Parts: sequence; structure tokens; C-alpha cells
Amino acid sequence: MRIFIDTSVFIRHYYGSNKAVKILDYALNEEEAVTSPNVIEETFFKLLYMETERIFGKTGKYALKDKFRKEK
Repeated sequence: MRIFIDTSVFIRHYYGSNKAVKILDYALNEEEAVTSPNVIEETFFKLLYMETERIFGKTGKYALKDKFRKEK
């Protein structure tokens, strides 16, 4: 059986959720895990957004750009 892995599973796995680890372990070892390029893109975008907020305390598409401009 195919199991579709969505963005939320990848994000929870990144942050260390035991449930996400178990889901991925099961899907990869017991079944056929599948995903899509759109899910990978969305995961990257959401993690970038969340980590920017965590590190710099703000969000938005210009947060990183502003940070690097100020350091020059």
C-alpha cells in the first residue's frame, strides 16, 4: 500500500516529534512511502519561514534580506 507523506509529517520530523518519526519509519520500512515535488517545496518554504521567526524574531519575506543588509 502507498502512504503519502505530507508537509506536516516532514516538519514535525524536523522538530523531533516521536509520532512523525514512527510514521516515517513505518512508511519507509513497511509500506511504500510517496510524496510530491510540491510537498518538498512547501516543506522548505515553511521551515525557512519558521526558522527565520525563531532565529530573528520576525517573519516575512524580507526578514533574512534585512538581516544580511544590516551586517554589511
